[in-house]
Amino acid sequence: MALGYRKYVVAHLLNPEREGDRSPLPPTPPLLNLFLEGFGALGVMIVYFTPTIALAFIWGADILPWETSEQSLRFLVFGALTYFLPPITLGGTLAYYQSSVSWFELSTTQGLMIGIALMLNTFLIPLAFMQVGERGRWRDAFRVDRSILLLFRHSHAYLGAWRDSLWISFAALSLIRRAPWGIAWSYLSIVWLFNRIHAHEFPNNLIEPLSADSADSASSTSHQFKLYYLWGVPIPMWWLTPVK
Repeated sequence: MALGYRKYVVAHLLNPEREGDRSPLPPTPPLLNLFLEGFGALGVMIVYFTPTIALAFIWGADILPWETSEQSLRFLVFGALTYFLPPITLGGTLAYYQSSVSWFELSTTQGLMIGIALMLNTFLIPLAFMQVGERGRWRDAFRVDRSILLLFRHSHAYLGAWRDSLWISFAALSLIRRAPWGIAWSYLSIVWLFNRIHAHEFPNNLIEPLSADSADSASSTSHQFKLYYLWGVPIPMWWLTPVK
């Protein structure tokens, strides 16, 4: 549901739903809609990560997944566990199989290659989600041509957004028992960090305009938000009314 709400926030920031609606966050849609949109976000991740996950299984398993029905079932279980809780299980499932499953083993070289591929997928996937904000359609996440063009145009700002997002994610997890609330909050801040990179392409956007080279260093105030600095990272104070 937190992932689903993130999509509504992106659409609202870049293309406000109603003329004159300059509030920082959109109205909360029905909970079922949030749940279904969350699965849409998970579907995007599955499409981008499955080739690497499938290659890891093919290399590590003693039998190819299509050779027997039992091995096909093993592959489905492997995939289901991988995407069950992506922040933990995306790499955790692979590590578990490598250390504890007798019929699964990757060589050191194979393990390094899969690790690099997973990190590359993770690094690039925000570019895919950034495409969704333009039209609000999940299928736009698969416009690889647009993603590559966006990366080349704003490579410095994109690296800065990743740096700041890692800080914010760490801050959310450091809340310990309140981490679930921190993660939901961090999703909104991370969305803001990445999408402000190309906000200038949306003339009615609610994100303050920043150039590609300065998108990793915002001013202390904005036409739309008061900003709070967390370890030097500017993030919107979502809980306050916008600055007029």
